[in-house]
Amino acid sequence: CFERGKMTKSTVVRDVVMPRLVKALGQKLEKGVVLSLAKNWAWKQKQTVELAVCLKELDEELRGSLTQLWLHHTGLDDSAVPALVDIVTLLPGLRELHLSHTGISKDGLELLGECLSTLYGADRPRDGHLYVNAAELEGATIEDVEHFWEKHQECVSVLCHVRVKETTSFD
Repeated sequence: CFERGKMTKSTVVRDVVMPRLVKALGQKLEKGVVLSLAKNWAWKQKQTVELAVCLKELDEELRGSLTQLWLHHTGLDDSAVPALVDIVTLLPGLRELHLSHTGISKDGLELLGECLSTLYGADRPRDGHLYVNAAELEGATIEDVEHFWEKHQECVSVLCHVRVKETTSFD
């Protein structure tokens, strides 16, 4: 568990995140539970895979209480998308997936959409749409995000992409 007196990254999810999450999920909060892993540039594909594995070990009813997953401003890139798809399938109550300001590209966004459409297309709808915040993704333009939403709107309710049109100078 420890390397030279420090917790290794591979144990952070199991030893730190999961105990806190299980405690929160056990409270059966009316509005559900928000898991915020945001603003952590060390959070990458490896931690996302570990989160998926740990979530799979939880009771399905307990997992159903997790309604929001905040992964914005993290070190995620396209390599994390398969684990994100696993997480979405494990969380039937998930309503919001925040991926803004990450290294996910147009290709990663498209892979996410294709997987979600396959899993939750018109003939197999998800119990409620999933809101994906895709603002300011690296390598994805506003047109890419709009195309993604148009193509996968049967399973993704809203996508946003913010583009600054003007700058203000204070000199």
